[in-house]
Amino acid sequence: MISSSQCAFCSSSLEPLEAKLLDDRGERKLIHVNCRRCEHSMLAIVSVSEKGIFSIGMLTDCSPDDAMRFKSAGPISSDEVLHAHLGFRDGALLGGLLQFGR
Repeated sequence: MISSSQCAFCSSSLEPLEAKLLDDRGERKLIHVNCRRCEHSMLAIVSVSEKGIFSIGMLTDCSPDDAMRFKSAGPISSDEVLHAHLGFRDGALLGGLLQFGR
């Protein structure tokens, strides 16, 4: 467990955070952080070098397992992007997603 001065989502001060190291490549680490108060999550990349520490994070609804599955997936092709765009534009993809969610 680590603590942070502020949750990126609920802005609660000094709330305990649960962190899981997903990938460790020496100077670069991928961390999944979950706020125990609001239960929102963040993915962060932390890099350490002789110049200092750099981090970037994003709010996510991914679990640690989801993040690892997406991390090991291949890149999205331009054909897949075009297919998704056309599916959303025509409503077919959105309709299918809504049916899947029921």
